[in-house]
Amino acid sequence: MNKIEAILFDLGGVLIELDGPPIKNEWLNEAISEDESWRRWGASAHVTEYETGRMSADQFLKKIIEEQGLTISIDEFRKVFSAWPKNTYEGVESLLLELKQTFTLAFYSNTCDLHLPRLMDELNLAAYFDQTFASYEIGFQKPALDGFEYVVNQMAFTADSILFVDDNLINVQAALKAGLRARQVRGFNELMMVLGEEGLIN
Repeated sequence: MNKIEAILFDLGGVLIELDGPPIKNEWLNEAISEDESWRRWGASAHVTEYETGRMSADQFLKKIIEEQGLTISIDEFRKVFSAWPKNTYEGVESLLLELKQTFTLAFYSNTCDLHLPRLMDELNLAAYFDQTFASYEIGFQKPALDGFEYVVNQMAFTADSILFVDDNLINVQAALKAGLRARQVRGFNELMMVLGEEGLIN
């Protein structure tokens, strides 16, 4: 097995704290669990179309409100959804600066045009990553295998020299199937633990 030369990060739940689940109970007539909120989000064809660049933001906001029966206006949903990525976890910036001295850093995120400018500019992620793979820009959404194959090809490393970290087990399993080394991490503390176990930080 090749030594790790590159680290491929998911963003939300790994480096970025999200503002709760995507579908809020205050927008619903009946409360649902956080797991159910994520299940509904992941099962929505509108989310897939939007996050792979095949639907505009205006179309998406309208369709997801209708599909999920949300009691929120399009303008208010746009405002809340745009701010869903809250901030980087404390310690992320110093960690990325340290890792950047030794490894090629990239991210592969299921994200959209309402989030990426904030992630890159306001949260300053552009300063830390050598390559970025936003689903709506590349046309692939995790956990699709062809998305991981595309990313590996673009990174120009052998798959087994790339460590992929994601909070979603389904994505980790897909990355392993594509030949990457992959670990599930949920939050910054688990990320630090895994990087230590892999011998990438002291």
